[in-house]
Amino acid sequence: GVALLALRSIASIPSMHDMLATNDIAFADELRTFERPVEDFTMYAASELVLDGAETDVVVIDFARRRADLGPVDFLRRHHEVHEEARDGLVAAGTRRVVRNVAVAPAARGYAYDTITEYWFDSVDAVSAAAEVLGSVRAASADHTILGASTTLVTRVLLRLGRDRP
Repeated sequence: GVALLALRSIASIPSMHDMLATNDIAFADELRTFERPVEDFTMYAASELVLDGAETDVVVIDFARRRADLGPVDFLRRHHEVHEEARDGLVAAGTRRVVRNVAVAPAARGYAYDTITEYWFDSVDAVSAAAEVLGSVRAASADHTILGASTTLVTRVLLRLGRDRP
């Protein structure tokens, strides 16, 4: 299945693999994110802390695909501007942490996302309460992303191994 993990220790790999490889829900998410089932997939990304805060139990993950007529530099500049403009609204809506992950190497066939943005919340109810603000961020992204080819997932942290990321 699809698992976006910042593993805190190499010792966590066997338990994470067992949990994900036997999970039908993860497989369904995989088919929403990739064009076909994927094995042995690795993606390299540079992570940038957009809003500093604690890692919580619920994360909204936004997979964004840049418009073909926009270069990578212009795409990232606009992505940054949208999040700067939305910062106060995101905080007021209960967002605890925002991390932008930018793909820095060619990805597996069928995975054509340029950024993966993490929005951390205290609960699923907090995500629901922030839906309007998240929707406005998504709408403001229409000038630099292909909204119909982008995907947003609400996820729950199942297991934490190691220390929190800085």
